[in-house]
Amino acid sequence: MPALYTHYAFSLYAEPGAGKSTLVGGQGPDIFFFYGMYPFRKADKALGKAVNAFGTRMHKVDPAPYYVRLFQIAKESEDFELLDPYIDGVLLHYALDSVVHPYVFYRSGKSYEPKLSVLYSRSHCFFETLLDIEVKQKYGVDLLPHRCLDMDKEASRASSKLWQKMNDEMKVTDDHLADDCFEHGLLDYASVERFLLSKTGIKRFFIGLFGGKKSQPYCLCYPPKLGKHQGLDFMNLKKKEWAMPVSGSPRNESVPELFDIAKAKYLAMKDLKKKCYEGEDVLEEFKKITQGINHDGTLEGEKMSHMKLIWEER
Repeated sequence: MPALYTHYAFSLYAEPGAGKSTLVGGQGPDIFFFYGMYPFRKADKALGKAVNAFGTRMHKVDPAPYYVRLFQIAKESEDFELLDPYIDGVLLHYALDSVVHPYVFYRSGKSYEPKLSVLYSRSHCFFETLLDIEVKQKYGVDLLPHRCLDMDKEASRASSKLWQKMNDEMKVTDDHLADDCFEHGLLDYASVERFLLSKTGIKRFFIGLFGGKKSQPYCLCYPPKLGKHQGLDFMNLKKKEWAMPVSGSPRNESVPELFDIAKAKYLAMKDLKKKCYEGEDVLEEFKKITQGINHDGTLEGEKMSHMKLIWEER
């Protein structure tokens, strides 16, 4: 991802005064992962599988042609005023994902073996949850998690149609998305966060007791305190060396330093969005910015092999 608070804090850092649409846009295609996840809201299972697959696929591809098409669709739409600030958020999400994800994968692990992939996926999720707590404290985010997902209904509906139209034209997946998939996913995401909210830790205790401490709900549930994880330095403020998980190239940036790198990337993409609105063909320039790097921070199909889990530092 990274997770909810980290994207929210970065959006406000890179775009001070950002409104609701931009802040929700800052959660990017992650919204589609939550479609159908809230068990108390009816959802078509086949459609849910397609929506989840769309979110996954958007994280694996070079987003340049898809996001440039979002610019073009927005420009031609009667909902332009609703879509433009939302698209800023989408760019914020990609900028942060592509820059921070290599650090997250290095510290939380990745496996391509079916028996281990779920385990490392949960490690990734839990790392991002604990990273969220440190980021929330450092950047002064004082909101309940589901409040980070507030969005005006008209903007949410327009954004749903935006994604549907882009997928129909660009074939991110072969499945047709309904025109409320984003809207439904956003409601489910907020509902899941509200359901998992455990201010005292009691609800989290029972989630771990009955679902297991390696279950997805437990890994998504914010603990009241870092507890035994205190001192693991999820933001890497001590600037410990880490490596790009594919190449092994050494790095040592902290998360705040990665924020600065991502901000510069975002502003460059935002400038191209403006040029697109003015009628320029910006696809090749956009590709120069992305350099084929996807939301995971890798080229599509690359394998990660350089990792050192933060949990081993206890």
